[in-house]
Amino acid sequence: MLRSSPDVYVSQVAGAGAPQVKFRALVAWAVTLCGAFFFIALIVGAPLAAHEGQPLLARVLYESLHLVCHQIPERSFQLGAHPFAVCTRCFGLYTGFACAALLYPLMRSLTHAAAPPRSFIIIAALPLCLDWTLGVTGLWMNTAWSRFATGSFLGACAAFYVVPGLVDLSLRKLRSSSSGEFDAT
Repeated sequence: MLRSSPDVYVSQVAGAGAPQVKFRALVAWAVTLCGAFFFIALIVGAPLAAHEGQPLLARVLYESLHLVCHQIPERSFQLGAHPFAVCTRCFGLYTGFACAALLYPLMRSLTHAAAPPRSFIIIAALPLCLDWTLGVTGLWMNTAWSRFATGSFLGACAAFYVVPGLVDLSLRKLRSSSSGEFDAT
C-alpha cells in the first residue's frame, strides 16, 4: 500500500470539476422546484385573489392559466366558492410533479442525468388515459379524486424525466469546457 505525504492533498472526488457539477445540479434542481411550487401558487392564488376581493389579479391568473387548461368549474377543486385556475387533473399533474421533484434528491443523485426508459412514462400515463376514456365513454363515472390521483401519478413520474433533463442542460457548457474530464452521470 502506497502512502502519500500529509502535505500532498489527494482529492476524494472524481474529477477536478465535481464540486462545480454538484453545485450546478443542485441549482438546476432548486430552480425547477421553485418554478413548480410557484406555478401551484398561481393556481391556488386565483381563487384566493377572487375570494379576497382582488378581481383584477384573479382575472389575470385565470386567463393566463386558461392557456394550459380548459378550466371547467365543475371539474375543479374550489377554494372559497371559487374554482382553482386549472381542473383537478391538471392540478394533480402539477402537484405530483412538484412533490416528486421535492423528493427527487432522496431517490436519485442529482448528478445522474440519464432519464428512465420511455416505457415508464408511457406506463405512468395509462391510468390517466384509462380514467379519461372510461369517463368519456360513460362506462365509468370518474371523480375529481380519480382525475387528481391519475394526474398526480403521471406528474410524479414526469419529474424523473424533467429534472435530469434540466440538470443535464445546466451541465452542458460545463462538460464541454472541461474536455471530458468528468461525467455528470
